[in-house]
Amino acid sequence: SGLSGIALPTKGAHVRQIAIAVRAEHGQMAGTQRARRTLEGAGVQFTGDHAPLRMLDQAAKALHCNTAVMSSKENSHWTVKFVHGDTETVVGRTPEEIVGMELDDTQEPHALLALETKKPVAVSDVSTDPRVNWEHLKKWGIRSVLVVPVLTRGQRVGVLYFNYHEKPFQFEPEHIDFAEKLASSITLATANIQVFDHIKLELAAHDRKLKSRTELLDLAHDVIIVHDLDGKITFWNKGAEKLYGWKRDEVQGKTTHEVLKTRFREPMLKIISAVSRHGKWEGELEHKSKNRKQFIVESRWALQKDDKGRPSAILIIERDITARKEAEVQREDARQYAESIIETIQEGLLVLDSKLKVLSANQALYRFFSLSPDRVEGRHIYAVGNRQFDIPDLRKLLGDILPKNSHFEKFEMVYTPADGAAKTLMLNARRIHRQSQKTDMILLAMHDITEQRQYEARIRQLSEELLAAEESQRQQIATALHDSVGQLLAVSKRQLETLLKKPDERSDDIIAHLVQMISESIKETRTLTTDLSSPTLHTFGLAAAVEELAEQMADDYGLLCRMNTADELDTLEKKIELILYRSVKELLFNTLKHAEAKQVDISLKTEEDYLIVTVADDGKGFDTSQLSSQEKPDSFGLFSIQERLTNIGGSLTIKSAKDSGTTVILRTPLTILRSQ
Repeated sequence: SGLSGIALPTKGAHVRQIAIAVRAEHGQMAGTQRARRTLEGAGVQFTGDHAPLRMLDQAAKALHCNTAVMSSKENSHWTVKFVHGDTETVVGRTPEEIVGMELDDTQEPHALLALETKKPVAVSDVSTDPRVNWEHLKKWGIRSVLVVPVLTRGQRVGVLYFNYHEKPFQFEPEHIDFAEKLASSITLATANIQVFDHIKLELAAHDRKLKSRTELLDLAHDVIIVHDLDGKITFWNKGAEKLYGWKRDEVQGKTTHEVLKTRFREPMLKIISAVSRHGKWEGELEHKSKNRKQFIVESRWALQKDDKGRPSAILIIERDITARKEAEVQREDARQYAESIIETIQEGLLVLDSKLKVLSANQALYRFFSLSPDRVEGRHIYAVGNRQFDIPDLRKLLGDILPKNSHFEKFEMVYTPADGAAKTLMLNARRIHRQSQKTDMILLAMHDITEQRQYEARIRQLSEELLAAEESQRQQIATALHDSVGQLLAVSKRQLETLLKKPDERSDDIIAHLVQMISESIKETRTLTTDLSSPTLHTFGLAAAVEELAEQMADDYGLLCRMNTADELDTLEKKIELILYRSVKELLFNTLKHAEAKQVDISLKTEEDYLIVTVADDGKGFDTSQLSSQEKPDSFGLFSIQERLTNIGGSLTIKSAKDSGTTVILRTPLTILRSQ
């Protein structure tokens, strides 16, 4: 009521819409509660009579004034009841500070004139118009003013002021007419108590509804923030207080990203553009709480509109995902760590799904089989590598793993890569269960044991040859004992028996012959003993034994051997001395058999932590490239020497060329060889 005939944007609007408009468009009034306090301060029973204030605000906009005031006449003074406009910027006082202020007639003569004449008083320039107190208006920064009387049933109630602060304003008749109709409408609205009571009930119900909704929003664990189109916070729920540490009254009217020191994952203009075009945006943001704690949040923005479809605010709902992000980083680190370990493993690894299709493989497998990922991943295991894994026994073993929760180890097969020689593989497999995804997989590990099997074959060959050598040596010893020592002792025995039976035939020649045969027997026995084990080695050490061996080679076979021991050697372990002694002896006999050499130089010296034994001859030499793991029986000695040295951490080096002699270097670590 009271709005009929006035050209205001609120004509016919429901009272609830008016209340919302007051809160949304006039932030300086701080919502319905402040409007209520202002009306009650005017001495009017509050029955929903925010309509006068709303009408005053709309009229001020229509008249393009800076501020508007409603004052009531109470005996000899004027009391300010309503205030509109940004008075804090214009005069340095807020509307709350101005409401309730009292002025006398000397300060407001133009208001008294309007009441007495019951007509509007339009003052275009207060500095030249005698109807006003220019000094008083100058303090308030007023340049022009339109005063309209407010009358109720012929009684003078008060006046409306429409003030212009920036520059003088020239009033036209339509401005004055509009102001008179507004005053009449405000009078009717103020007098209509029944309507005000209805409005009061409407506002009370609306306030309860808003309060209920606010309480529900405060119960939410998520952060809920509302800010206006300027980015200023208008709502901040309990969830936001709990997470960020800022209370609602501490952030009211501030900018969200300034309060929370927001770090945007994408440009803010892009976010605003998305909200403007699509009405929403979702993404991740980084905030800092009041105590500087860092948070990562999942943020959703939604554009809110008023009853007329115009954008009015932005609703933000945020959820703390910091722990989840940290867990994701930890999982990624763990995944990369596990992958780095898997990629370091030399074994080929395959992960199969429940249908035995390849889910993934490591780089070692791709290198070993000379295959690319596109030829392995997603394929059935039996189709990989030209179906070489399609083996009946392997099918059965793999097929039993998931149904029977079994596993297998040490399954051997032969695999031939497309660009290489056949390889012997050892396969191990077991079930992998992922509880979180309720899935089963099979981990299949493949180890190349080709060299191991070749080595085992060589060991078997070596064992057979060792047995053959031992048997040959036994035969040689048996033959030597039978043909030399045995024969000499047998002849000596028969001659001694004859002398015993025929003492008269005893002579010095016969006795001398017997002594010679016994001496030869002793010599043969010593030679055999030396071949089996050198007493000098056990008594005086490696250097003395090798020197004795060199002299024996010169005396028995005419091979000139020269010794050079540059360093004083410590006592070595007997086992190591025996390996080196037999190795040198084997090399010297190889020289006799194959090199056609006249001279051999043998040296023993230490270099840092190693003992170096060198055997060099001046023979015909040979092509070292012809040496291989498949050695002939007559070259068995070199392989034997190499294996024995390897077992004690040593090495064998052969340098030779045709017609240039041969040099063999035996190298062993002193730290291992020293006696403890």
